Amino acid sequence: MVDIIPNYSLPHIHCLMLRDNARLNAYDKALSLVQGRVVLDYGAGTGILSMMAARAGADKVYAIEPTNTDLARQIIKDNGLEERVKIVEGDILDVDLPKVDAIVSEWMGVWALQENMLPGLLYARNKFLKKEGIILPACINMYLVPSYEPIENLPDFSRIQDFDLSHYLTNVHSQPFVMQANTQYFLSEPKRVHSLNIASLPLENCTNLDLQASYLAQKEGKVTCLYGWFDADFYGISRLDTSPNTTTHWQQARFLPEKAISVKPGDNIRVKINSKVSPNDKKQINFNIEVSK
Repeated sequence: MVDIIPNYSLPHIHCLMLRDNARLNAYDKALSLVQGRVVLDYGAGTGILSMMAARAGADKVYAIEPTNTDLARQIIKDNGLEERVKIVEGDILDVDLPKVDAIVSEWMGVWALQENMLPGLLYARNKFLKKEGIILPACINMYLVPSYEPIENLPDFSRIQDFDLSHYLTNVHSQPFVMQANTQYFLSEPKRVHSLNIASLPLENCTNLDLQASYLAQKEGKVTCLYGWFDADFYGISRLDTSPNTTTHWQQARFLPEKAISVKPGDNIRVKINSKVSPNDKKQINFNIEVSK
């Protein structure tokens, strides 16, 4: 069974996304590709991408959203697009739609995979997208870099209100922190560690990673964390970059390996990454990252 998307009904979540100009501009430029096409907007939320697709000339847009759609319906009506944008409230597994020419979705979470929306997107692709259809974005590239972080920026649960909460670190190590990375602490050059070709990516285990990467240390220091980010390619029409050189609501993902290592210039830093859907929460991806020399 495919699990689809988390609850995005909280207003502050949409506020962050709607104020992310880098996000909206990348999609807006790429939506020139949907002129004259029938479009499926997977995880439509407020309906902003559906309306942008209609403005770009889409013949019809099916806006799929599993949470309450009253707000999206009102927004689409306020903008005079209710004839061209059809709101479909329900899980992608349950809806009945005709074949479409294009799928647009902003499904990416922290380090792209978190929130586990990708399986639902691939399910929609397999069931509703015509053979010659397009998906926006078309490809996701994922990056990682070993880094040092000042001790005051790292979580310390060994003494909270005079209680030892260090066992909580078992949870902390499996989940990334969302923050803006400071590149001055990077110990090597960032590296692309994985790419997701959305048109051909198999649905089964699509969020399960088992990757290895090696880096050449350029500075002396201790690898206390790794930073990850992604970029999204829209068939070369536009590109959404979430690296530390940009400002987006995604920022970057900071991963804390269980063991830190000391390095000096010229050392080889080896990183192993795997990810799996949490057995306790199907919307959550658990990461395990090991660092060695």
